[in-house]
Amino acid sequence: MIDPEGDGGDIIRRDVMENSFVITADIRPETERTTGLFDLATSLAQKYDQDSFIYGAPRTVEDPRGRKAEEMLIVAYDQGGTRIDQPWAGPWTSLDAAEKDDIYFTKIAGKKGTLREHHYTTKLLHLRMSAIEDHQDAMEKQYLVRRYKSILKEIREVKKSG
Repeated sequence: MIDPEGDGGDIIRRDVMENSFVITADIRPETERTTGLFDLATSLAQKYDQDSFIYGAPRTVEDPRGRKAEEMLIVAYDQGGTRIDQPWAGPWTSLDAAEKDDIYFTKIAGKKGTLREHHYTTKLLHLRMSAIEDHQDAMEKQYLVRRYKSILKEIREVKKSG
């Protein structure tokens, strides 16, 4: 965790250790499934008085041209099972190996991992496939395409230099 504290607004890093559960949809032969995975996560969050939990599952999405694709949707929910509508709460599309400069990560089986957001790639894809309604719409989309490409280029450069 990073808190802006100290003299002159210095950034102070504080490592925070939290216990957590990682639950997968894999069925174990010695157990019987009695509830859905999302309902189980909600009940555990309530039982252990957690403010939120992260849940992910594949979903089918349709682009503006009617083509369907499956993608992973991972987001944070409050303990009642309502999606949290905040920038820090996802969506993410994968759990990848953590980079050495990642601030937030989790350890699973001794390996560091972090949730990744492929938000800009998805937005760029949707923009490219959407219909253009008028000249102003075209200018706005062109601006956004350039912006998202620039952000993605910067992300790639940071990863290469890391």
